[in-house]
Amino acid sequence: MGKLLQSLASDMYLIDHRVAAGLSDLLRIVMQLIFVVFTSGTTAPQTIAMMVVMLTFYFKITARHLRMSKHLNKLIPLATQPILEHANSTESGVLTIRAFKKESTYVERMYDLLDVDLGLSWHITLGQRWIHGRYGILGSLFVCATAASLVLSGSDAATAGFAINVALQIKSTMSGMMGKINLLTSGARAVDRVLEIVDAPIENQEGDNLAKSWPASGSIKVQDMAVRYDANLPLVLRGITFSLAPRERLGVVGRTGAGKTSLVNALLRFIDMEGGSIHVDGANIASVKLTRLRGSISFIPQDPLLFSDTLRANLNIHGNKSDDELQAALKKVAIQATDANNAIDTLNDLDMAIHPGGENLSHGQRQMVCLARAILDPRRIVILDEATSAVDKATDAMVQQVIRREFAKSTIIVVAHRLATVADFDKILVLDEGTAVEFGSPADLVQKKGIFWDMVNQSGDAENVRTAIEARG
Repeated sequence: MGKLLQSLASDMYLIDHRVAAGLSDLLRIVMQLIFVVFTSGTTAPQTIAMMVVMLTFYFKITARHLRMSKHLNKLIPLATQPILEHANSTESGVLTIRAFKKESTYVERMYDLLDVDLGLSWHITLGQRWIHGRYGILGSLFVCATAASLVLSGSDAATAGFAINVALQIKSTMSGMMGKINLLTSGARAVDRVLEIVDAPIENQEGDNLAKSWPASGSIKVQDMAVRYDANLPLVLRGITFSLAPRERLGVVGRTGAGKTSLVNALLRFIDMEGGSIHVDGANIASVKLTRLRGSISFIPQDPLLFSDTLRANLNIHGNKSDDELQAALKKVAIQATDANNAIDTLNDLDMAIHPGGENLSHGQRQMVCLARAILDPRRIVILDEATSAVDKATDAMVQQVIRREFAKSTIIVVAHRLATVADFDKILVLDEGTAVEFGSPADLVQKKGIFWDMVNQSGDAENVRTAIEARG
């Protein structure tokens, strides 16, 4: 959001100052050019044909330069963004970089990124030199042709001098006008970017009025779901079908890029489905108001979001919980944490200031705050997208116990990076390249000896996972 606002502010400044001033200057130059051309035409009519030829070449050269600069300017964000991202990642991971003695690797990477950016700047500068050089050549040829025509026509010295002076003014005015056109073209791109933001599609907030108790049980039925992020992109999910009874726990597993997070995004309608349907307690979520749908689901993301406020405000979103309840929730998610870097035991002060995004907390701490927030306001459906990926195994095991206890009456969907996390769940959904290749209880999938069986054997904790599956039966 910060980058978006910064970009929008930069574009608005460009529009308010450069575009507005450029339009005024261009209008002034055009009026000046009309006056000069009229004066030249009345004084030396033979120069009119040459002016038409010169204007034709001017516009052709300008059009060619604009096409070139349009493509080059599109590459500017692609060249500068990696530099900023590399600088940010280096700053945040400087201790790790030094610990593994990778300073030279990161410095060389920065040099490579700067070379790309400077190479682009060099080509943009060459383009500017190219067009200004041709403007100068055309203008000089026009002045020379004007002088030659006046000599050949036998014009007197006063007329010739006046006409040549006017030709020089036309040369200067044309160069200035084309420069303003180039400037306004870059400003027009800023206008286009602002309009893209203004005209961006808004999520449809309309929907059916459901009973206040919805969802009462938390049953979920997904039928032939297909999802893509853009009309020009391939499907990321296709033919996904499964169902969950109330209070069942589903573990979603699969390799990186299998579509696990996309499934979560579809359940929360962060992306719209291209085909199929999702029903919660019999209601198609496509017809449910977004605020109602998302307000009925507890979601703990992989990258947790915290607000720039106090710890109390981040936990007590609706302002209806007492401090004792907040402290109790914190203890539930952290009292047995074993990793000091991930533990949240130190967060006893509810007035503690949380920096934007929770940057003054570790990743594991932010995840635990989000979990405590969900415990304070339980829902019939709970979704966790690798919510314990940044904590140690012991803490993960304790957190899973908390989830089982605190959300015993909820339908739970967990995107798991550790198979041990979901080994004793009711159902397992195995995704591979956007399709549901296996679905069933952990014991049934192990007996089939398919993809899930291979994942269990390839995990670093295969024995414990098999033991947990066998214990559940």
